[in-house]
Amino acid sequence: MKQFDTVKKSLVTFASVVMMTIAILIAQGSNTDVYAADSKTVIYYDNSNWSSANIHYKVGNGKWTSVPGVRMYESSKEGYGFRYTIELGDSDNVTFCFNDGNGNWDSRYGANYTAGAGTYGVKNGNVTRLADDIDIYEWSCTPSKGYYYIGLGVDNFDEEYSYTYTLTQLRSNNGLTLLEPRVVSVEKYDSNYLPLSFGLYRSGDFKLELTLTDKSGKTASYTKTFTLDPLAITEIIPDVNKGVVGQEVEFYANCENVFNYYMPMSTYWTVEKDGNILILNKFSECSRYFKWTPDEKGTYTISVYAKDTSQDEAVCSTTFEVKETKDNMVKVYYNNSAWSTAYIHYGIDGVWTQNNGVVMKPSDDPRYTWMYTINLGEAEGAQVCFNNGAGQWDSRNAQNYAVTTGTYAVIYGNVYHIAD
Repeated sequence: MKQFDTVKKSLVTFASVVMMTIAILIAQGSNTDVYAADSKTVIYYDNSNWSSANIHYKVGNGKWTSVPGVRMYESSKEGYGFRYTIELGDSDNVTFCFNDGNGNWDSRYGANYTAGAGTYGVKNGNVTRLADDIDIYEWSCTPSKGYYYIGLGVDNFDEEYSYTYTLTQLRSNNGLTLLEPRVVSVEKYDSNYLPLSFGLYRSGDFKLELTLTDKSGKTASYTKTFTLDPLAITEIIPDVNKGVVGQEVEFYANCENVFNYYMPMSTYWTVEKDGNILILNKFSECSRYFKWTPDEKGTYTISVYAKDTSQDEAVCSTTFEVKETKDNMVKVYYNNSAWSTAYIHYGIDGVWTQNNGVVMKPSDDPRYTWMYTINLGEAEGAQVCFNNGAGQWDSRNAQNYAVTTGTYAVIYGNVYHIAD
């Protein structure tokens, strides 16, 4: 009987040692795969050399994902830049590796990584079992002036949770006052997806701070700072390279980050020569386009000032040369009565007009439908084609039409030089 008791005590002692050893391995982290009863694996990955990461994996004995795998999300967990959740289904393990989408791989020197259900961190070639804390991560983000959307994912929470977020403007543009902080609290929520959207019309720097507490008392937080860029005029585009005295020219202001709410962006234009402002519009013009006919040669400064409904302001200027002579001009007549509007798109020395080109004027000759005069400048000729502004083109089957100084008529795909 004493012998049996001795054996029994030895077995109990051995079992205790085994359990303690397993507990220590789990607590310290190990490359040995540890499986839990969950149905998914959460992988955190650290690689400071990569700006993005893909995870290439197979569940159990299934098929691998298509190369390069699936894009990982940015992680808010300290020490890990990326994360991804894999549903295991009926399997109890997953095999995986990583790449940056540019041919650089981390596959544990071809051996790959393996993990069971639960939460794991992969860093410096090691797989570590992590605590199943609440995890908040970003899976979608659409920032724009006037509207900002961010989608968050929430994992490892117990039943329902409450959350509170504060949105604070840290800096504004143009000396405008800061928006008041926005605080929103929700008492009960139980979804893995947490969509947040804000109507942000004011440009500047912002900070989003979110805290979450589940039913068991576990907490998590998420912080993001972002910038909404101000109104900007990137360039002023004239419809001709150089101007000629007496010929109308149209300018277009190319703008970004415009916030329109009920009213369009307001603009006014100025024309300046030798330090004197010759033309000054008012904000009531409200147009990105400006037409002007110069009455003398010289170098002009064309400026546009803009303001959108968020009160952001922007300004842009360009110089424009005007010549006296009209000697090197080409007048183009075009026949197409099927179009209610015609544009001429032309290139001089390889430099083409923008988009559809320039609107042609009704012809002053009853034999033709439309007309336009091009200043060739120092060039010998131009390449031209036509469109109706709605996707229909006449480009001589992509060969275009060639014209030089003088007067030309384009009729049914043919170019005719006519008397001036």
